[in-house]
Amino acid sequence: MQIKTKNIPLPTSFGKNLRYLRRVKGISQAKLATELGLKRNNITSYESGIVEPKATTFLKVCTYFDIEPEVMLQSTYTESSLSKANENNQRGIIKDYIAGYLTEFIVYTNELTKIHEGYQQFQELRTTSVNTPLPYHKAWRDMMSLIKFYLNTNWSFIQSFSNNEEE
Repeated sequence: MQIKTKNIPLPTSFGKNLRYLRRVKGISQAKLATELGLKRNNITSYESGIVEPKATTFLKVCTYFDIEPEVMLQSTYTESSLSKANENNQRGIIKDYIAGYLTEFIVYTNELTKIHEGYQQFQELRTTSVNTPLPYHKAWRDMMSLIKFYLNTNWSFIQSFSNNEEE
């Protein structure tokens, strides 16, 4: 009579890594579970090491955190092992974030510049066709001067930011 034995796989660092990555990202177990289509209890079981996930769930987690599957199983993340990588990643994220907003800022400033120029031309046409100044002329000129000042400030900021990036 032969006794059947079950091959028990060696424990992995998946649970510890999952907990660490989730905390670094600043999300709760419930939020992670929702985003992965799981229950919070599943995340708790994985993090405590009681249960290892199915292959599809494991790959979802790796994709979610942008981690190679081999690294997720073979390495153990700690503050010291990921601090440098996390720091570089954060710099890249911040740089991309700023670049995105700078691009939007340039687009909006460019649009406002076009609008300002259009109103300036409209006002010049109106002024030449009407001999008497309209009551709102002074307010109009003041507003247009203020917008022009705002636009010049924006373009100066954009130029200085672009000069800093080149250095």
